[in-house]
Amino acid sequence: MAPILASIRVGAALLLALILLSTTSPTTGVSYMVEGTTEADSTTGRDGHLGVGPEAANGTVLAALVMPLGGQSGDSSEAVFAPHTVELFTATWCTPCRTAEREVDELEQWWPAVLVVAHHSSLESSDELATEQSAALKQHYGFDGYPTLLADGHWTLRGERQSLDLQNLLTNLSDDGLADETPEFNLSWQRVGSTVSATWNYSDGAAVLTLDLLVMHDEVEWPNTVVTLDGVVTGGGTNLSMNGSAEFEVNSTGGNPRLVAIIRVGGEPVTEVGTDTPFSGTLPNVWNPPVETRTISGKTVFLLTLALVLVAIIPMRHTLPVLWRKHPSSTPNAEEE
Repeated sequence: MAPILASIRVGAALLLALILLSTTSPTTGVSYMVEGTTEADSTTGRDGHLGVGPEAANGTVLAALVMPLGGQSGDSSEAVFAPHTVELFTATWCTPCRTAEREVDELEQWWPAVLVVAHHSSLESSDELATEQSAALKQHYGFDGYPTLLADGHWTLRGERQSLDLQNLLTNLSDDGLADETPEFNLSWQRVGSTVSATWNYSDGAAVLTLDLLVMHDEVEWPNTVVTLDGVVTGGGTNLSMNGSAEFEVNSTGGNPRLVAIIRVGGEPVTEVGTDTPFSGTLPNVWNPPVETRTISGKTVFLLTLALVLVAIIPMRHTLPVLWRKHPSSTPNAEEE
């Protein structure tokens, strides 16, 4: 009986050790890196051309022009007009941002005409893709968490859970698209090497508008990984006057370089939540260096497990033969009867 009890105790110890070794630090159920934007009810008024309706909220996108930078020069007459814009404020270190990025990637098959802009705006962090232009837009809209999706400069989806409603939001906005022509706005650009010089003017000064000129690339390498990202902002200028000129560099190693002109209603932006899905989030948007933790290698786990198995076998060398030994029959024979 003693060997059996010893085997049970050793087996229980072995099971407990395996459970402890296989347990990892719990992952936080984080969907967003903190709530912050003050939302206000507002509606937009757009009817296909560049104009500001009486109810258009500040910050609302009126038009988005996409111009390829493959040649040496070009102008806005060659631009492709996007029916909607989706701007994703993300960071390479933001785990819940991967869900939002997948939702955005699906637009390539579902509605490829939508302009997707990936803003890496976390400058003081480990995100090597962060740019001053994206950080400036994030600050302009008052966002303080990741991921944040901004549709047409007005509708917001914050966090991992709300980002799943992106297609529903765009479906609801499908009858109220951006301008498909801008006769009042003209832009021309020239490229010499990696330097792009742009000049633009806006003939109608009745409305207060601002211009963002963003250089974007596809297939941008995520440093230290084999992953490439599309629609990443790599340079340009933000919150520009509607009449002016600027120079900026095109230095990214990505492909498909293009110049994107986004015209917004001026003033302090007013945004509105674009879903009924409840918001949840717990982590701050500030990147902190990872805390050094002690880990156990797989080799160490294997050796410890092997040692525990060997320790368990020692007392069981007496138990196993007893369990499998044939016992004499207890049925009385005929002579005893």
